[in-house]
Amino acid sequence: MDTKTNPKGDHPLSTEEFANLNFVEPQTVIKRRCQTGTYHGVAARKLANGRLAWPNCQVLANREG
Repeated sequence: MDTKTNPKGDHPLSTEEFANLNFVEPQTVIKRRCQTGTYHGVAARKLANGRLAWPNCQVLANREG
């Protein structure tokens, strides 16, 4: 994919879209990224306009119970 025409490349989702895909609030994603640099191991790409672009994936959580 040409990043000149699509600067998001392989990271097509906004923070809101990524959060919806993972059934959490966008602020949860932002907070986790600020604390650890990723959202449970998934890294975002920072765009030239300062926004984040996320890969199209769901995070599998370790649920202890």
